[in-house]
Parts: sequence; C-alpha cells; structure tokens
Amino acid sequence: NALLYVESSALPAPKNTPLTLGAATYYFRKHFTLDANPSVDSITLNLNVVIDDGVIIYVNGSEVLRIGIDPGPVSHGDFADRSVNNAVLEGPFVIDSSLLLAGDNVIAAEVHQRTSNSSDIVFGLSLDAAIEKNIDVEPTILSPGQHVVLVRNQAAFESHYGTDIPIAGVYEGYLNNGGETIKLEDHTNSTILEFSYSDNWYTIADGEGFSLTVIDPNNASHDLWGQKANWRPSSAIDGTPGTADTGSFIPDGSVVINEVLAHSDTIDSDFIELHNTTGEVINLGGWFLSDSDSDLMKYEIPLGTSIDPNGYIVFEENTHFGTLSTDPGVHKPFALSENGETVYLSSGQGGQLTGYSEDEDFGASERDVAFGRYQKSTGTYNFVAMSSNTPGAANANPKVGPIIIGEIMYNPPAGGSYDNDEYEYIKLYNITDSPVNLKEYDHFLGVDVPWSFTDGITYTFSLDAIIPSQGYIILAKNPEAFAERYEISEGITVLGPYDGQLSNGGETLELSMPGDEVAGIRRYIRMDRVNYSDGSHPIGSDPWPSEPDGSGSALGRIDKTTYGNDVANWQTAPGI
Repeated sequence: NALLYVESSALPAPKNTPLTLGAATYYFRKHFTLDANPSVDSITLNLNVVIDDGVIIYVNGSEVLRIGIDPGPVSHGDFADRSVNNAVLEGPFVIDSSLLLAGDNVIAAEVHQRTSNSSDIVFGLSLDAAIEKNIDVEPTILSPGQHVVLVRNQAAFESHYGTDIPIAGVYEGYLNNGGETIKLEDHTNSTILEFSYSDNWYTIADGEGFSLTVIDPNNASHDLWGQKANWRPSSAIDGTPGTADTGSFIPDGSVVINEVLAHSDTIDSDFIELHNTTGEVINLGGWFLSDSDSDLMKYEIPLGTSIDPNGYIVFEENTHFGTLSTDPGVHKPFALSENGETVYLSSGQGGQLTGYSEDEDFGASERDVAFGRYQKSTGTYNFVAMSSNTPGAANANPKVGPIIIGEIMYNPPAGGSYDNDEYEYIKLYNITDSPVNLKEYDHFLGVDVPWSFTDGITYTFSLDAIIPSQGYIILAKNPEAFAERYEISEGITVLGPYDGQLSNGGETLELSMPGDEVAGIRRYIRMDRVNYSDGSHPIGSDPWPSEPDGSGSALGRIDKTTYGNDVANWQTAPGI
C-alpha cells in the first residue's frame, strides 16, 4: 500500500509500506482492469504522484511520464537530475489513453535516487479515469412518480426480484464496494445529478444485503446528496427496487451499544447494555443481538420491548442470550469472550432485518471490568474499560492506571552523536501508592508473563521491571543516546531499547498487560492508549500541539488520573 517510503518528515498522504535504502533505482508495477472499450469509449486519464527523487512511468510498456530524469535511455544505475527534500503531491498529469487495453493493463514506475547515499525514498501514484460510454439505447419514458431501475445483470435481477419491475437498461462495469461518484447526464451531456457515496456510511449496506436509500428524493440541494445524512439503509433486506421505500426509519446513532461486560467473575452474568440517545420511545421488539457478523440474528428481542427516551436497557447472558437462558428469542445462544470480540445490534421485524445496525468491538478484559462508551472532548466516542460497572445507568468514567503513558518525546531535534530518532523516549507513571511489577501470573500455565507495548512500538518488559509508587520510569529508544542528551534524577530507571520508531506524524501508542493464552497466542489487555498527532492537520480537526514535532519539546499528559486518549489531556511539555 502506498505511500512506500523511507522518510522521517511528514508526507502529503499516509505512510503505509516501509522500504529499505541502498539501491539507486526502485521498480514498481501493478495490474489494473479497464472495464471499457478504448476504441469506442471516451477515456481521460489523470495521474498524480508523490516522488523522491525522479520517476519514469509506463502504461503497458510505453513511457507516459518522466519527472526529474534526463531524456534518453536510462539504466538502473542512473541517478535523477533533481533532489527532493520533502516529497509533495505532483499532478494531475494527463496521460495518453490510447495505450489502454480492454481488460488487463499494467502500470509501472522506476524511481531513481539523486545520489548513492540518499537518506530517503518515496513512491506513491494514483490514476483516475473518466469514462464516457458510447452505447446506443432505446429512449425510456419515465412518468411522474414512476420508478425504473438500471441493473448489471438482467437475468440475475429478474431471477431474484421477479419480472414486474421496470428495467430501463443494463449497465457495464459495477458499483464500487468502497464508494465512488455517480453522475447522471441528459442527452446534451449536461449534469442532472452528481454525487459520491462511501462504504463507511452504513456497515449493513456494505455486503449485508441492504441498499443505500435516499431519505428525501425531492431535496433540491445537490450538495446534500453526497453526504451520509441524506442517506439510510433500506428498510428491508434486498432493498425496494421499483418502488418507494416507505418503511420506518430510525436515524443513525439513535440506539447504541453503551456498555458490555465480557469477563464476569464475582458478578452473576455478562451483559450488554443499550442506550436510547433520543427523546422518543423506541420499540426494540423484533430487533436482534449477536456476536457474529455472519449471523446477526442469534438473539431476537421479545415483542413489546421498548426503551425509554434517553433510557437504558440491559440484556444478560444467563437470562436472555446465553446457553442457560430459556428466552424463546434465543435462536443460537452466544457468550461474550473475555479475550475480545464484537457485539452487533440490528433492527428487525417479523424475523427479518430492517436496516438499522450498530456494532462495538472490544479487546481482552480484566475480571469484572466492563467496556463502555466515553465521549471525548472532540465529540467522538471511544469504547474503553470503565472505572465501575453501571448497567442500567449512565456510564462511569474510564478506568485509568495503575500505569499510564505520561510523556512522549516522538520527534527529538537533530544534534549529538546519534540520529535524532535515537533520542526518543516514553515516560511511564505509576499513579498508585504501591509499587507495580510489570508482570502478571498465568494461573493456567503457572508462569509469570511480562507487560508489553502492543501498538506503536515493540517492547516487552523484563519480569523484574518495577515502577515505584507515585514514580516513573523511562523507556528509551536508545539508552546510550538518552544518557548523552538528558539529565535525570538519581535512581530513575531507564529501560530499552525498543523496536520500531515513534511516528513523527502521529500514531497509536498502546501499553498492555498479558491476558489469557488462547491456541498458543497470548491475548493482551490494554492498560493505556494514546492516539497522538503532530498537529499538522487543519485547526479544529486536529488540535494537538505542534511544538513537540521537532522543536525539543515533548507531549506531556496534563492530568495523570483522567482519561489519556483525549487531546484535551495533553500539552507541550519541556521534556526531561
């Protein structure tokens, strides 16, 4: 996945695949399918690249673009004629579409370094095709209030839906499962309607049998057609082709999975709590709960069940959906896994799904500790371990500690005997009044298992790692580099090195303690997580401070006893 890179600075797109330095030239190619006829259809190609340093691009073996490389024949040992400091988005470049073939095509690129000792390499490419199909069709007359459909395969459509639905035509190609732009034109090529949809609008409309249905087809504001708020899942599975969808509609987020207990020990039963976020009573009779996306109808909520305005309702494993339950709504009993899984809520009527869905995934959990929704300062929600269980009531605050991530030096300034990333460090705090040994005893295997970082970096603590009460330790990328640059109080423990590197653009950093070992794989229980950023995005969408990004400052946690994965609890800190 692009961008492919060796680059410490920020780039105009996500860094996805690391490369290895050492070559003068790097070669890339990819097959793609053209669902059009280049000899008949009108095709316009636009190409964009992110390159460090020079590139030559080929379509089906013919050169179509050259940037930063001298004219004439080129070998693998030749260098680019330009030097790129920080790669930027270049383009769009119009590409000759006559080189395309119907069906399989190959696009290839050779990226050349400027020098043999270059410290970075970046490659990314996007190719956009605008295709106008030249197909002769019979005119279709659409009467007021009438519906017609366009289908991909008429025989398959009529086999499933019958032959009474008027079909205006059969289209070539297919609707992109990830989302794309749809454009309707009149006979003069003037745009009647153009909008884009996305597969992340509604999960249930992405492969689970429901269509996307416009809420108000008479809405004259074309800008709204490309927004999730103007669409909903169909009220019935398979959609309602040929007719208006007049089924009931419950706005997205009206009923949410609010709290889940998956590892009950001293508590009688695991549970799932739902919350009505609206000011209206919502009838849940005929809805479904499940722990499987391949079988969303494991437990059917009894008819007559409703949830009060802004209210809560709790379903227990032993009483409602588990193997011990005698509830007639249990179609297939299920249990919640203490090692983590996903819970699904789906609306239903008469034993059929009707389009509304919510899901929450959670990881491994401690005994008797529930997960719940927590609203952050940005208005978004995390589903995290809670400080106390509150079935049937508003959630408590998230569980914090005993060990927390308190300071992050993710982009140290250059200078010294080492590369700047070697001076990275993470400060971990013990917020309790007792020492904490970073290990847990596995009662099944009879061994001690250490804590680990499970995201962002890779590091496993030794079995004798201890953080004193109300104290801290340092985890350094390179302890020798740390000792060269920083001064700390006597007696402070410095551990390391860790594998990986803290991203200068921001990433998720996660500290975990060991849970159960299942089928030879150790599960880990998240103790603290910070999804930090360098503050380079537009103000409002990413209010993280920018000073820690290379100026010598660190990210510092403001209140060590409150939830850490919230930008409101972080500020610029002087560092050690």
